[in-house]
Amino acid sequence: MDNRILVVEDALEYHKLIQVSLSYKYQIDYAATIKEARQFINNNVYQLILLDVMLPDGTGFELCSEIRAEAKNQDVPIIFLTAKNSTSDKVLGFSIGADDYVIKPFDTAELMARVDLRILKSLKKKHFEENFKNGPLRFDLSGLRLYIDDLQNEKKVEVTPIEFKILLKLAQNTNRVFSRQQILDSVWGVNVFIDDRSIDKHISSIRKKIEPHQKFIKTVSGIGYEFKLMN
Repeated sequence: MDNRILVVEDALEYHKLIQVSLSYKYQIDYAATIKEARQFINNNVYQLILLDVMLPDGTGFELCSEIRAEAKNQDVPIIFLTAKNSTSDKVLGFSIGADDYVIKPFDTAELMARVDLRILKSLKKKHFEENFKNGPLRFDLSGLRLYIDDLQNEKKVEVTPIEFKILLKLAQNTNRVFSRQQILDSVWGVNVFIDDRSIDKHISSIRKKIEPHQKFIKTVSGIGYEFKLMN
C-alpha cells in the first residue's frame, strides 16, 4: 500500500496548509465534493482520509457513514477536519466511525502528529490481525508462512500449507488436546476420507522442522496431540 491520503475539503487555503504539513511523507489526493471523493475511494486504497463536514453536495457525516458501510474501508482511519466544534457534532462524528476530530483553524504540527498516530495505530492493528504468535513461533496468516524467533533472531521455517494449518490449529489452542480426527476435520474439512494416521506423518515432519522447539507438540497417548509451552 502507498502512503496515500485522501483529503475531502473544498477550501483551497486548507489544501495548501495540508500540502505543507503532509506532502513530504504522504501522497495526497484532493476532492472538493462528495462525488469526487467517491470516485477516488472507488479507484484507490488509502491509509487515511481527512474529511470536512460542510461540503458543496452534502456533509462529511454522510460520506463517513457510506465509507464505514463498505467492508474494504471499514478500518481506514477517518479524521474530521472542520470548523463545526459543538459537542453534538463531535459525538455524531465519533458515533458514525470517525477516529479523530480536528477543529479549524488547526496547527499544522498537531495535524501531522494526529495523522501519523492514526496511521501507525492502523498498521499495528493490521499486523496484529495478520499475525499470530505463541512462544517463539510466529504465524503469518495472510501468507501461510511460519517463523521462529530465537533471541531476537527470526528465521523462516519452510512448511507446507497443511503443516502450517495443523501447527496453527494446535498453537491457537494451547493446552487443549485434539484427536487426530478433529485435526483432520479442521484442516481438510469434514466428509474428506483420509486416514487419520496421516496426521502422525505431518506432525513428525513439523517436529523436525521446528527443532529445538518440537517439545511444544505433545503426544497424548490414545487420543492425539496438544500444544504445550510448559513441561
